[in-house]
Amino acid sequence: MKHGNAKYPLELMLAVCLREERKLYPPEFLQTIPRSTLSFWRSKPPQFFIQQFEDPETQEIVKRAKSKESHEAETRKKITASYFKFLQFIKDRMGEKEYLRFLSANKRDFLVVVDSLEGAISKNIFLEAAGVSKNRYWSWKIETTVKCESSYDSVCIRKRPHKTTKQEVQRIRRIAMKGGPNKYAIWATALKEGKIAVGKQTFYTYTKDILTEKQHRKVPKKHRKVRANAIHEIWHADISIIFTADGKKHCLYCVMDNYSRAVLAWRIEDRVRKSISAEVLYDAFMRSCPEKVKYMTDGGSENRNILDTDLPEIKFKVTHLVAQKNGIPSNSMIERVFHTLKNEYKRVVNAQDKGHLIKVVSEVINAYMDRPHSAHGVYSPREVLMKTSGWFDKKAVLYSSAKARLEANKNAKCSNCENCTCSTPFEWDVVGSAPKKAKGKSE
Repeated sequence: MKHGNAKYPLELMLAVCLREERKLYPPEFLQTIPRSTLSFWRSKPPQFFIQQFEDPETQEIVKRAKSKESHEAETRKKITASYFKFLQFIKDRMGEKEYLRFLSANKRDFLVVVDSLEGAISKNIFLEAAGVSKNRYWSWKIETTVKCESSYDSVCIRKRPHKTTKQEVQRIRRIAMKGGPNKYAIWATALKEGKIAVGKQTFYTYTKDILTEKQHRKVPKKHRKVRANAIHEIWHADISIIFTADGKKHCLYCVMDNYSRAVLAWRIEDRVRKSISAEVLYDAFMRSCPEKVKYMTDGGSENRNILDTDLPEIKFKVTHLVAQKNGIPSNSMIERVFHTLKNEYKRVVNAQDKGHLIKVVSEVINAYMDRPHSAHGVYSPREVLMKTSGWFDKKAVLYSSAKARLEANKNAKCSNCENCTCSTPFEWDVVGSAPKKAKGKSE
C-alpha cells in the first residue's frame, strides 16, 4: 500500500521543506494539500528528500537547496566570527581575571549557553574562544549537575574523595572565627592540639573571608591639611630634578606661598646645595617682605639648618618647619606645583639645554600664575598674591544671565507646530517656580 504522500512529487516536498513552494507553485494548488502534510515536510531536513532523487544533480530544486545551504553556512560563519570578536572585546575591556570571575559567578547560565550550541558549533572551539579550559568547563558541569549535602561546596564527595568534608570545613571556620594573632598561628596551634588535620593552604582557602586581629587594620587617620589664613603666613620650598635633551640634569629650586599658591622665587642650577636654597629663600623674602613667615621644607640635606647660613636679615623672621618631623604631615603642596609644571606644560620636560629650560620655565610659571586656580574660584594666584581679587561678581553674572534666559524662553514661540502649548504665554514668578497661565488667554 502506498503512502498518502506518494501522490506528490519530490520536487514539491523539497520546495516545501525549503519554504520556497510559493515561488514555484500557485496558491490554489497549495491549498489543496493538508496542513499536516505540509508540516511534516517542513520538519524534515533537506537531505531527507535529496537522497530520494534518482539523479539529484540534474534537479533545479536540488541546486537551489544546496545554494541556500551554502549561503546559510556562510552566514553562520560570519555570525560566529562576529560573536568571537565580541567575546574578545569583552575580555579585553573587563580584564582576564575579572572576566573569568564573572563567568564563574554565572556558571549555570554559561553552561546553558554552551549546551544550546550543540550542532551549531563545536563545543571545544566555543570554549577556546570564550577563554574557558576543558577542565574548568567540566568542573563547573559537575558542580552544577551533581549536588551532595555531605559536601561543603555541594560537589559529591564520591566524585572527589580527597575533598575536605563539610564537618571539617565547619570546624576550621569556627576555629578561625575565635580569632588569634594571625592565621598561620591559628592553623599551627589547632593542628598541634589535634583539632584539625588539614594543610596550611587548605586552611587559608576556607578562611579567606575571615579577618584576624592582624588583618583588622584601623582606618588610617586623614592627614591634617596645611592651610594658611593669609598671604605670607606659610611658605613651601623644594627641589625638582629635570633632564634636558642633551642628557644633563638640572635642579629647579622653588619657593611658593601656601595661601595664594603663587610661586615667589625660583632658580635653575646644576647642583643640590644648601647655599643655593638659602639664596632662593632670601630672594623670595626680599621680594615679599613679610613680617613673619613659616618656612616648610622636607628633610633633605639642602634644607638642614638652612637658617644658620649667611641670612642675618631674615633669620629671626623665618621659622623653619620640616615635614613629617614638626607635626606636619607633608610638603605636598609644592609637589603639586611641580606636577602641574611638568605634566600640564609638557614644554618643561622637552627643553633642549639649560638656556632653553630657563626660558621655558619662566614662561610656564608666568602662565601658571595667571590662570585661575581651583582654590580661588575664578581668580589666579597672581591676583590673590597682589590682592587684586574680588572684582568679579560671579553670582550677579549668573543671576542676570538666568533672568535674561528666562525672559527669552517664556516669550519664545514653537516653530514645530502651530497649536502647541509651549507657545501659550505664561506668567513666571521666580526662576524655577511652576508656570501660571495668563488670565484672559485661551489655550
